[in-house]
Amino acid sequence: GAGAAMKLRPSWALVALLLCAVSVRCQSSPPSFSSAVVQFADVLDPASSSQGSRLLELLQSVTTVATVQASEEIDYSSLPKGTLVISFGESWQTGQLISSSTLEAVGSEGYCIQSATYRNGTVHAIAANGNAAPTTTYVQYANAGLLHSAFALLEEVGFGFFHPLQPLVPTTLAFYDAEVSIATAPHWPFRGWHYHTEHPLELTEVLNGLESNGTAWEDMVGEVDLFAQWLCANGQNEIEWVLLWEPSWDEFAWSTLRQDRLTILVDIFHSWGVSVGADVPIAERQQHAWYMTAARGEDLDDNMQDIKKHIDWLMVVGYDYISTESGYSEFTHPNCTLMLQWMNMTTAYLMDNYDQKRIFIKCHCSTGQYCQDYLNPTTGEPIDFNFLPAFADPRLGVYPHTVQVYTFFQPAPTYGNQNFTYMLEFMFQEAGKRDVVFQGETAYWVNYDIDVPLFLPLYGANRILDLQTMSRLEVTRDTTVQGQNNFGSGWEWSYWLHDVATARAAWDPQRETNTTEEAVSNGFYPVARAFGLNVAEDFLSVLLETIDIEEDLLVYGNWNGTRPSDVTKRNGIAYLEGWDTWSQFTSIVNVEGATQPAKLMFHEMRDPVHLFGSPPPDYETEIQPLLLAMQQNFTSLAEDMHSLRDRVNPAALFLFDEIVDTMNITALRATNVYSLYQYVWGFLHETPHAREEQAAAAYDSIVAAQEVVTRREAQYRVPVPRIAGWRTNPTVYNYGYLWTVHSLYYFWRDYSQATDVSPETGIPCFMNVINPVDVGLGEGPILTATTALGEWLEDNGHYGIGQCLLVPSSEPEYPL
Repeated sequence: GAGAAMKLRPSWALVALLLCAVSVRCQSSPPSFSSAVVQFADVLDPASSSQGSRLLELLQSVTTVATVQASEEIDYSSLPKGTLVISFGESWQTGQLISSSTLEAVGSEGYCIQSATYRNGTVHAIAANGNAAPTTTYVQYANAGLLHSAFALLEEVGFGFFHPLQPLVPTTLAFYDAEVSIATAPHWPFRGWHYHTEHPLELTEVLNGLESNGTAWEDMVGEVDLFAQWLCANGQNEIEWVLLWEPSWDEFAWSTLRQDRLTILVDIFHSWGVSVGADVPIAERQQHAWYMTAARGEDLDDNMQDIKKHIDWLMVVGYDYISTESGYSEFTHPNCTLMLQWMNMTTAYLMDNYDQKRIFIKCHCSTGQYCQDYLNPTTGEPIDFNFLPAFADPRLGVYPHTVQVYTFFQPAPTYGNQNFTYMLEFMFQEAGKRDVVFQGETAYWVNYDIDVPLFLPLYGANRILDLQTMSRLEVTRDTTVQGQNNFGSGWEWSYWLHDVATARAAWDPQRETNTTEEAVSNGFYPVARAFGLNVAEDFLSVLLETIDIEEDLLVYGNWNGTRPSDVTKRNGIAYLEGWDTWSQFTSIVNVEGATQPAKLMFHEMRDPVHLFGSPPPDYETEIQPLLLAMQQNFTSLAEDMHSLRDRVNPAALFLFDEIVDTMNITALRATNVYSLYQYVWGFLHETPHAREEQAAAAYDSIVAAQEVVTRREAQYRVPVPRIAGWRTNPTVYNYGYLWTVHSLYYFWRDYSQATDVSPETGIPCFMNVINPVDVGLGEGPILTATTALGEWLEDNGHYGIGQCLLVPSSEPEYPL
């Protein structure tokens, strides 16, 4: 066996302790209040404003609230001790606490919050006000700065807007600090969210105008409103999602009913100061996206008519911008000249016919596609197809896109990449020529993170560092980019934690913060504070230690203080992530272009002879100690976090417990993987009894994980069948995004392939649940033909191969 795994040094934990030691933010005994008086600006009058009504509703859920008119002068001396007077927007009190010159100085979309005390400190007042966005840049639907300020004020008195569908409501109103004085404005004008409805998420169906598993569309609209509030509370001003389509529901897709429903949703986001985009590919057909033209360039007039029809339909809904995709898929594309013509046609039609609209195109990080007739201006070599928009109409903005957890500079062995520094360079190559908006991720979903599930606060830390890098390069390159449009894919299992840190970093990327460690600590501080000032520094200590260890183990494979020269098959995420039919298949036929990091496969350990390709890493000296380090460290970290529970603010326990559960199941996944690899390795190195113990440990980890899953499912914010059931939905997947968690699919697939050496378990098609043709092409004659072929193979004794072309007709149950 390997030597003892290293316990990695928690360097960032020290930062958290120092920050709390020198800051009032970790103080104790903040003032609390027994009642509230609220003064709303006329534009937020609860009698006529749904936004004001919502703010009042939140406050009334905590304490007794009296309201006064905006112009009414408040006599603080007559108020009972313990009263908090709150004012939102232009009002008498706000005028006393925030001068117009102070507010004007913070700039567009910025806001001020100021507190004061009266009656010898027994009555407190706090006011918030903000500025609108400039109408010359964006369509203005509401005073975004005012709404941002309102939510920020609520957070200063104990609320928290962390999970989009479940705000934290305190048991009593209380300040965190003796005085509140905030003046802030966003660094970037574009602070957006890409909600990836090509995945079967919480809101996939409602955002497409569809019912969900028997739940009426109208009954889910309130969830969209909560999401809009979350966006506003976290400083966001843009939202987009993919519109889906299939031939079988083409009539509804184009219906006025769908238009009407989408218009209602767009109006909701607008009411919270959030602009809305429709993600509709030009010709990309994967994952049931509603592509604008099916023609393959035989007739550009036909292409143009298709594109016009789509854009005209979308503009009726009231979308503010269009987000689109390049190519036929992430990996295939038309003639580069034709693609460029499509980009320009789409851009010109939207921008020439509709006022104050915008358009963006994603620049993916897939590799190996080049345009021979278009040269990279920096290198002189044929340009990467994904960067073809550099030659397009300058009104077409770009989304340089990175995937998964990695920063611009960390090794990123996915999609054929070494790292993503080239994406950063492309971003600044285009800055100043067109709108440039970075699109990183806080959840990839497919096999990699939330659907295992894994606790990955490293996502939030790395997005903070990416945005800090961008903001500093703006200075050194003397140019600007427009901001961020983060790719999100689900909120359960603590993924809201990364989302909060990432969203708020687009408001303040902490360009001037001295160290990256301090920036990350600041990014997670709002959540730490909500857990209680008495536990905030210890929570940050464990969280930052987790991030430190995740970077070392999951990204670099550094288990002994030395990073391997090649992280391929030597990084921890490759082993903890899930493996399905298609990840296993691509790891065999196209390891360089696979969409997730490659690992040492069980069959490579069993086969002592490797005739093709590079030799795999040695298990005993390279992989075994890495797996052991993950098992030991993640188990210890989960225990450390749980030990804080008794000190956590009771109102925030539902969030804290979710973090602990996610850390526990991550530790169990690490135990599961380590035990299974020890079992396979032990065939030539251990006694049968020792191997049986490893198999039993792996099985026990699955049983324990199922207990965690059952506990968490009782706390999901939407019905379990919607996100964790096996069911038909408008995506290409026959299940909700957490069905693989519900079934522990990845645990059981690894367990079966490790412990059952048979022809059936040995082939990639084993336990397939995805139809690759449906993913790539959708409904049509090819899907019909391949389904028939799969059924014929099954009927004629080729069950294993047939599985690759079919998905189960009913929900599989594991173990098989």
